[in-house]
Amino acid sequence: LQGVLALPGGAVGLGEPPAEGARREIAEELGLAYAPGQLLCVDWVPSRPIAGDALLFVFDGGPPLTPEDVARIVLPPDELADFAFVAVGDLDGYARPRLVRRISACLTARATGVPVYLEDAVLRA
Repeated sequence: LQGVLALPGGAVGLGEPPAEGARREIAEELGLAYAPGQLLCVDWVPSRPIAGDALLFVFDGGPPLTPEDVARIVLPPDELADFAFVAVGDLDGYARPRLVRRISACLTARATGVPVYLEDAVLRA
């Protein structure tokens, strides 16, 4: 992978609900004021050397961005170098397999209206 695709996000602050953290991260990372929509998935990610286990919440970002929205995107230079819109069928060339699985599960959840529970980006009943 040349560049590694990621979704806007980060850790919640003390006492900060996940949806509010998502709103804040979108503002910090993209410079856009968007309230997250419906919860699409919760993904448990097993222990990492420094951070330990994590719970990832992915929310619906709403309708596609307009050209005006895209023109307003401002990336924090110390954190992000670029952004791209990638077709679902092309994700394998841009993202790690775990993120491709997570995005695919989220798209299914969006289509059905039913949030999903994942463990390391694998659907669990």
